Amino acid sequence: MWKRVVFVLAALLMGIGALPSSVSAANVVSKVKAAPGDRVVSVSWSKASMTGHAVAGYSLQGRAKGAATWSAKSLSAATSTFTWTGLKNGTTYEFRVVARFVGTTTTLASVAVAGVPRTVWTAVSAGGIDTCGINSFKEVWCWGDDQHGQLGHGVAGPNTSKPAKIALPAPATAVSVGAWHACALLTDATVACWGDNSQAQLGRGTSTGTFGAGRVPGLSGIRSITIGSYHTCASSAATTWCWGQNSFGQIGAPASGVPTASPLQVPATADGRLVVADAGSANTCGLTAVGSAWCWGYGGNGRNGNGSTSDFPTPQRVAGLLGGVSVPAISATHACVLAYGQIGCWGSGQLGELAIASLPASVTMPAVPDIAVPSMSVVDTGGGYTCGIATTGKVWCFGFNGFGQQGMLDTNITERPHPVVLPATFSATRLSVGDDHACTIDTSGGMWCWGRNISGESGAASLFTETVVPLAITRSV
Repeated sequence: MWKRVVFVLAALLMGIGALPSSVSAANVVSKVKAAPGDRVVSVSWSKASMTGHAVAGYSLQGRAKGAATWSAKSLSAATSTFTWTGLKNGTTYEFRVVARFVGTTTTLASVAVAGVPRTVWTAVSAGGIDTCGINSFKEVWCWGDDQHGQLGHGVAGPNTSKPAKIALPAPATAVSVGAWHACALLTDATVACWGDNSQAQLGRGTSTGTFGAGRVPGLSGIRSITIGSYHTCASSAATTWCWGQNSFGQIGAPASGVPTASPLQVPATADGRLVVADAGSANTCGLTAVGSAWCWGYGGNGRNGNGSTSDFPTPQRVAGLLGGVSVPAISATHACVLAYGQIGCWGSGQLGELAIASLPASVTMPAVPDIAVPSMSVVDTGGGYTCGIATTGKVWCFGFNGFGQQGMLDTNITERPHPVVLPATFSATRLSVGDDHACTIDTSGGMWCWGRNISGESGAASLFTETVVPLAITRSV
């Protein structure tokens, strides 16, 4: 977890110039803390005092550590805190407070204290071999593979673990990442997508090319977005649209080898239109306004949760869910859902991703784990593994661990159907599980990622090196 870091120095004030013999100085203790906002450091100090002289004002001085000169902010005598903006995240800055007094030219300065501004993340999406996050300025930053323009350049570029800013037509409130493309929900309730378009997954009316970020024509009033490997869905308050690859009916239309290049409305269910969705590699699930769950597309391993292994181009009710249901989280192998905090999963189970001790080949309807799983507030699924945020804020994972997806200091490929808690002190609020890596955001806006890092998707500078414990993502902006 990014904890708010507070640096407190109990140093005496240093005199600048000669002190009159009749004047005594009191301590001024300065503090620096990483404030909850990007590119910002907040400096505060106790009121200065000098016998016989009132405070005339303060000069707050700051510089990047090692710089030769200080920049100064002139502040009133009533001021005891100041937020220094426009800084570079990850750079160490030092600050000191200089007090001026009425009736004397003597000034008193505190010992310099240091602070490091950090990125504050509000959203994250882990995809195939890329990750994207949104900061408090509603900017989207992505890192990882760029062979199909996933980092927003419109052309292929080098893979990188360093976040790159996506040029969007408007600020963003949500982001979703697929195999080779990504989309953002913009503040004007439209959708912008970028990256590979070989399966028409960008919704541009064509199935060719690599593109920079641009709006999907014909969509408005959108509240949520989700991306599968090669298809995309967006939901409003009344319905869900999907487009892109449709080999198994995953966009809600009869399966064909021809991608759908423009948004297509998913058919209504017996409970009405679907108003939120989650896309997997080749199928999709959603919720209606009354809270019933439905899935469609590829049915192998029972992934649609309706007791069948057949493919369906129209939504099928997920069996056995009676209420309090979250939108199902779908991966390339299985799906899970929360019902009143209790997790239920279906699909492939042979890697331990269902928390069933017998490691079944498949389960075609939601099954309650036969291994103790903590009560969850969030659940998400990856390629053969599952993670969730417990009501305590701890992250738990189970299933495949060949790339360190469980954050347990190893890449033990032995299947682990028993949930293990990440060895981290942070308290998580958001979670996104990709194919082979996962990321979470903690209560103070810090992001942490772990798992596979072949293209820098987990944020480690050394590519091809798995991140076996959560790594702080700080290098943005």
